[in-house]
Amino acid sequence: MNGEDLMEQLLNCDQAMEHIPLELQATVPLPWAGEGRAVACWYYRLDSHSGDVKIYSPALRVIWDADKMAVVHTQTLQPVLLGSGQDVLGPAHRQREDAYLNGPLTDYLTRGAADGVADSWLAAAPSALRPWLWEALRQVHYV
Repeated sequence: MNGEDLMEQLLNCDQAMEHIPLELQATVPLPWAGEGRAVACWYYRLDSHSGDVKIYSPALRVIWDADKMAVVHTQTLQPVLLGSGQDVLGPAHRQREDAYLNGPLTDYLTRGAADGVADSWLAAAPSALRPWLWEALRQVHYV
């Protein structure tokens, strides 16, 4: 399985449909310590009703068993407005996600190599969300 396949499965599996509200967007998966191959996704909201795209900090963090497509742990968070999410609409955002999915994440899935993946993962996130995610990783001693 490569990173793109994993992302597609995480977005569309039965557990995602049961546990993740449809209005939330997912970050690309981050390798996470745990039994087997675990990954974490943060789920955030984009609001475009006012004409400008606004991004909010994540409402959920979900740890997934990447082999079973099963939720291992869910943490509910209190979202706050972070700023513009306009960069999510451009092709550069999708290119950063694809580079991460097909590079560091695929390396983790195929070889178990997760060293230095946090920087690539953060670079794939929307720009207004990056400082919030960095702090979240720092608080759990990931970085």
